[in-house]
Amino acid sequence: MSEVLTKYKSFTNWLLQLKLMPEEYWLVPIKDGKWSVGEIVAHIKAWDVFVWDERVAYFVSGSEIPSKK
Repeated sequence: MSEVLTKYKSFTNWLLQLKLMPEEYWLVPIKDGKWSVGEIVAHIKAWDVFVWDERVAYFVSGSEIPSKK
């Protein structure tokens, strides 16, 4: 679990660095045909919310994650 926490801390530090990015760059694609930084962060946040709401309890308890219906 400590490896996960270390990676999460590193990711958190990366997100904090994004606060230094000028606002006008947030919606500019990182490359032609790619998402912008804002879209990438929004996508990651959506998955974080899903994992927290729908999966963490199973990870902590060691239970099997039920299959989707």
